[in-house]
Amino acid sequence: MRTGRATIRLLEHEIRARYRCRARPVDQRSVAESYRGFTIWRGVVHVFELTGHPRAGRCYAWEEEWGVVTMLHEGPVDSPAGAVLGAARAAPGSVSRRG
Repeated sequence: MRTGRATIRLLEHEIRARYRCRARPVDQRSVAESYRGFTIWRGVVHVFELTGHPRAGRCYAWEEEWGVVTMLHEGPVDSPAGAVLGAARAAPGSVSRRG
């Protein structure tokens, strides 16, 4: 996986391609989600401010071994941790995953 600026550029590109809007990085958060005492996901979620998207002003994105995951800030997805949970609960194909 990439680190630093290369990751940010990759995530910006994926957000622009998926949602057809501008994305500006504003934050990154370490997230660890667990279930029944076991860590099921741990990583860094990047937060982007969106310009030109009709419904969302923010987007959360992170890189997995198989590609990039993006989740819009809407509905129950209201934080980096909420984005991870939303992606885990999403039906296959409903989350942007490109590799």
